[in-house]
Amino acid sequence: MTTTEIATIDHETTLWAERAENWKRVYCKGATDEEAFIFVETCKRTGLSPEKRQIYATKRWDSGQKREVLAPITSIDGQRLIAQRSKNYGGQIGPEWCGLDGVWRDVWLKPEAPAAARCGVIRKDWLQPLWSVAKFDSYCPKKDGKPVALWAKMPELMIAKCAEALALRRAFPDELGGLYTEDEMAQATLQEVKKKPPHDFDIYTFEEEKSAILRKICAQCGIHDLEGQREIATKMRDQRVKMKDLTEAISIEVASNIAAIEA
Repeated sequence: MTTTEIATIDHETTLWAERAENWKRVYCKGATDEEAFIFVETCKRTGLSPEKRQIYATKRWDSGQKREVLAPITSIDGQRLIAQRSKNYGGQIGPEWCGLDGVWRDVWLKPEAPAAARCGVIRKDWLQPLWSVAKFDSYCPKKDGKPVALWAKMPELMIAKCAEALALRRAFPDELGGLYTEDEMAQATLQEVKKKPPHDFDIYTFEEEKSAILRKICAQCGIHDLEGQREIATKMRDQRVKMKDLTEAISIEVASNIAAIEA
């Protein structure tokens, strides 16, 4: 590897580190360092930009961990871009919609929501397009039995985007594997919100709180390198140990004074 190539890699690494710090502050509010790292790495791997609203860092309630966790969510435009960058992408067929009669139509003009939508994705190295079907009831978020938000206003558009995202992910599993759109996750997110305890404040673990304090201290001191952050973390830990020893000593002295008074 030449000196120029090494310098280029170092420059790109520095740019990504600076971008990661900005994204963590703007797009990953309340995220742990690990969650922010996963989001930045996902952006780097996919080439999607949060500034262009191609990918989001979304908080979702995790029933297993009993807290909100950050998960990368793409927009349909982001998935289209990833497919377009593929050398094997040959376009799409549809979308099409059907009612309960099962008859597929290339335009939906009925006042009620369609029962399903389908979309076909063409790969240049395949003989046939890949079709995916999305049922309306499987994806539509509902409150009191009725569709909410855009699902109530534009049901045919929302379910068509779900069918398209499903088809794109099946056609390009390596590029889009594990990446879901906000429209696909709308129903799951609404169900998880219902399960979330009715607190008026966000729930953070002690480790998250320590990480937030450490980030704030490092930012105020202008420390951005990993070694400097470790040094600050070590000093914080030493201070906590001293405070613990001091608290125990005070407790012992207070207990002794109380015992002397009672005697």
